[in-house]
Amino acid sequence: RVFVHKLGDLHKISFSKNPKAIGLGVCRDLENVSRTFNEDPMFIRLLQTTLGTEIYNDEHFAGLASSENQEMFMQIYDLRAAPPSMRIPSVDDTLGTVRISSAGEIVPGSYESNRFYRILTNDGFPQLTEYLHKMLVERCE
Repeated sequence: RVFVHKLGDLHKISFSKNPKAIGLGVCRDLENVSRTFNEDPMFIRLLQTTLGTEIYNDEHFAGLASSENQEMFMQIYDLRAAPPSMRIPSVDDTLGTVRISSAGEIVPGSYESNRFYRILTNDGFPQLTEYLHKMLVERCE
């Protein structure tokens, strides 16, 4: 869920009800968000920092990792367009990657962000797991 806060001629898109929280970005026209949206670089940094420190505690992605029994890399994806099982997500929806150990665990410190990830796609704004969303909102506020 996103919130819209009016800022003069702009509309701030945010994960928080608090208008002072760091937002995803701003747009000029709510009727044409996809063309007028500009992401906030600070939000991108917070998103990637949050993923880098919290992905290891996320039940969804840790659960996916535990089903593996070989060393490999796993894409961390945006749930707005989750890929079918055993498929690689779109580059626009890939938040980053982590290394999986042969024991099926996410290797601490292995998260690498994807610089091609897009905050807004045709599928909308980011949709994270409940845990990651909560951690990110706390940091934005």
